[in-house]
Amino acid sequence: MKIFLHRSFTVIAAATLWSIPGAIAAQAPGAHDASHFSPSGSYLAARQANLDRDAEAAASYFRAALRSDQRNPELLEQTFYSMLAAGDINEAVRLGERLVQLDHNNRNAHLVLGVRSLKQKQWKDARAHLSQAMHGPVNDLMGALLSAWAAYGANDVKGAVDTIDKLGGPEWYGIFK
Repeated sequence: MKIFLHRSFTVIAAATLWSIPGAIAAQAPGAHDASHFSPSGSYLAARQANLDRDAEAAASYFRAALRSDQRNPELLEQTFYSMLAAGDINEAVRLGERLVQLDHNNRNAHLVLGVRSLKQKQWKDARAHLSQAMHGPVNDLMGALLSAWAAYGANDVKGAVDTIDKLGGPEWYGIFK
């Protein structure tokens, strides 16, 4: 009888423990409820959402944390990346504009702003942003290719070709040239 009770208790305990994560998730506030947390709670929830690879929740929680500390450059950058990951490009562009005001050398913000300028056919702005984004092999490649597209879009075919011709780097660049 004692062994039977012990096994029954073990099964019940295991079933209870197994259901706790689902119960916690069911009680966890949705992304739209992020404003109910304290700024530090929102920040910690955003970090956990990043670990859980939940981009939308991370973006929502970072946005809520940023509301209380608008001038925090690290928090602004984390929110920017979370917005990109969640696919909220319009919000990422707005944050990117703020980022380049605080940090003129933020390559990724310049890259996003450059792509937005390309989309809006603002060729000069696109080239300016993309020239700021070019550092490191991948950014050099992307920046040069996008800058060439901006030159081409502005009917500067020679400038576009020159930009591509000047591109130097690893041998795998060749396929893109």
